[in-house]
Amino acid sequence: MVATFVAADLFGEGPMPFPPRSFDVVFCSGVFNLDLGNNMAFLAAAVRRLWELAGEHLVFNLLHRRAAHHYDHCFYYDPHEVLALLGGMDLSATIIDDYLPNDFTVLCTRTPTGAK
Repeated sequence: MVATFVAADLFGEGPMPFPPRSFDVVFCSGVFNLDLGNNMAFLAAAVRRLWELAGEHLVFNLLHRRAAHHYDHCFYYDPHEVLALLGGMDLSATIIDDYLPNDFTVLCTRTPTGAK
């Protein structure tokens, strides 16, 4: 088995290091947890960039607003706000939030052209 590792900034202004739809599934875990001061805007931009790379699915997790304890350096999301944010994209989004009280996962699936 051969593995290739690429160090790249997927969220920067430069070109993507991979062609569109290079991967069947793009999985992103823990990337959106820190409070950046512009988390919803960053999430929208990052999902658009990651979605360019996904052939069929994009999966990412977020900290849930309902968490009993909130750390000052973290950002906590409302699943309904995240779904609204994704509403204008060519994808179908499903929220999975029945596994931990402080976490949820978003599963994005490519929709046929014109379907929603």
